[in-house]
Amino acid sequence: MVARRGRLAGTLNRRWFGKPRLFLSIGLILLLRVSPATCYDLSEPTEPWRNAGAGITMKVPPPFEPLRLNDHTVSMWGRRYSLGPSLPLQIENQGVEMFSAAPRVRLIVAGQELQPSSGKLSVSTIRPDRIEFTGQQTHGDVKIRTRSWVEYDGVMRLDLTLAAERETPVDYFSIEFPLSPEVARFCHYHTVRRRHENLALPQAPGAKLEFDWHAMWWIGDHDRGFAVFTEHNFDWTDAPGAIEIERQDDVAVLRLNIWNDAQNPRLLRAPVQFSIGLHATPSKPQPPRWHARYVTFAGGGERLTGSYTTYWHQSQKFYSYPQPADPEAYRAQLAKFHARRDLVCPYFTSSGTSPDAPNVQRHYDDWLRTRPNGEPLWLAGSVDSGSSRNVSLCPASSYTDFFAWGLGRFLEAYDVDGVYFDNSAPYPCANDRHGCGREGKASTPIFANRAFFKRVYTVVKRSRAGRDGTPRLIWQHNSRYMVSSALSFIDVYSDGEQFRFDRHSQPLTDISPAFRAMTFTGVQWGAQPCFLPSMSSAKPWLTHWGMAITLPYGSILIPSPGWTDFTAQERLLHVRRDFVLSGDRVRFYRPHELPAWLHVGLDIERDGERKSGEVVTGAYVRSPDRHVLLVVSNLSQKPGALKFNAAALRQNLGGDIEIADALTGAPSRRANADPILRLSIPAGTCRMFHVYPLPETPIAPAK
Repeated sequence: MVARRGRLAGTLNRRWFGKPRLFLSIGLILLLRVSPATCYDLSEPTEPWRNAGAGITMKVPPPFEPLRLNDHTVSMWGRRYSLGPSLPLQIENQGVEMFSAAPRVRLIVAGQELQPSSGKLSVSTIRPDRIEFTGQQTHGDVKIRTRSWVEYDGVMRLDLTLAAERETPVDYFSIEFPLSPEVARFCHYHTVRRRHENLALPQAPGAKLEFDWHAMWWIGDHDRGFAVFTEHNFDWTDAPGAIEIERQDDVAVLRLNIWNDAQNPRLLRAPVQFSIGLHATPSKPQPPRWHARYVTFAGGGERLTGSYTTYWHQSQKFYSYPQPADPEAYRAQLAKFHARRDLVCPYFTSSGTSPDAPNVQRHYDDWLRTRPNGEPLWLAGSVDSGSSRNVSLCPASSYTDFFAWGLGRFLEAYDVDGVYFDNSAPYPCANDRHGCGREGKASTPIFANRAFFKRVYTVVKRSRAGRDGTPRLIWQHNSRYMVSSALSFIDVYSDGEQFRFDRHSQPLTDISPAFRAMTFTGVQWGAQPCFLPSMSSAKPWLTHWGMAITLPYGSILIPSPGWTDFTAQERLLHVRRDFVLSGDRVRFYRPHELPAWLHVGLDIERDGERKSGEVVTGAYVRSPDRHVLLVVSNLSQKPGALKFNAAALRQNLGGDIEIADALTGAPSRRANADPILRLSIPAGTCRMFHVYPLPETPIAPAK
């Protein structure tokens, strides 16, 4: 490389016909400054990443807002946390109070519930990105000390320490969150690699659900939620009903039953610490016009202009390693992507790279994510037919320091438009060399997983923007697990791979309305959703059904030729994109919030009788000229007739209208003839309709 630079400098000196050598020297200096970025080596033995602190900053990146403290109330985007001596007293989320009463710690000793003292609270650190505070409260002979922090995305960590001056047998110890009943509509819970569910919570007073311990819980409605997470249950009693959700008259109680075996009281004297995470979601607003942005796995920019596509890992030096094997070939491939108008997101994971990388070999024992027996959680000979092996590494180790630094070097050198992360969940780890696991048990490193994505977010957003000035985005594959603390720091997420439709003949019952409400709009998470199809286009009806379940919610079935039938999707996506970008005042109505005049019914025939079928509708309304794009899906297993309230549409749009097929422009020619207009729809499909005032209709604002 040095000899090549010398030859280049000599050529320049000969050909510039007497230009001052100073000018040439400046040019050579600039060349030398650029060259290291193109030839960097992340495996250099000096390991500059150790002290680089890549992605660590006290500055608050947009669209987040700096924290504000008023007395003992912390405010950030969309939320206000009222602090208490042990737990927050109240959280206001987008104008709605999350709690019917203040959360509380409950302790029962010798059959008597101990009443808490008033307690003390002291704020120790105030920064734009982080506020730290301590608290103290007594329950009889039991003292509870807390050391806590809250950061700008709304994640709060509470380290509670229980101790007693003399040995105290505790029958029962729990933490209760009395949630407002109107907020407690849905529940998502999981422990990675264990059970996960998406539930519609029972609304009847007296209903009670009991669960085993799981690491992550989220309870919320269509717009907001409240997450509670614990990384392990090392000090919990092993008794049934570790978690309860109880519906009372005016409250829904989420109860963590930490010590709940009255027959075997916990003898407390020496301090015992519990770390709990709390998070009111969403962390940030969704980006404007995200309905017009698409992501794919096989490219699509030629047909869907501006689509983000993945660039798979086979071209990297090692699996999920931010350095290409062949820099020039990598740039040439990027140029091909860009020539066909794709925006490129190279593939990475937060969960490991190859054991053959020199960095990994030097730090293997410290970085490894292990099972309780000390073996790697996984060690694969190759990934997706690639040539590189893969071993599980834990973000709780200094692997995060290395990756954040390496990603920064990569983004300096290559003209990519974002990054894609697979295997993004906080997988369990029992490696006590970096603080995970204890006595052969694994923990779920949720805080470390959040820190990984927080640092990645800082590195990516601080890097130079894409070719058109658009900031680089972060796309996360998170199938099964909605980890709110990491979703704070991404732009797009993909859920859905867990359903494996190519192995099912009838997946319609697998994806419940509650699941769709929680993951298909992205509103509760402040990010863009897209549904990851793990399915075969050999069953093309699945493509139509996948579009039917996603499009009314604003989500999309990722257009991936080979998995989905692209010919069925392209025109629908074009029409939606064009409508969303057609003006600044386009509002999307989710299925549950449709105004009555936009409702669409469905008649199907069953057993020779006409009955109502399952229909889901989303609507885009362009207010200046009162045009409407309706996305209507028949989720029944029979074809039927859609019923449009034409009379209400005419009244709200100001006169005569047309209801046309949005893909073909074909008009109904009957929109003004009757109060109800019926149009056909096959089973398990969606249709798009363009509803618009006829030219002679006077301009009037939509109601």
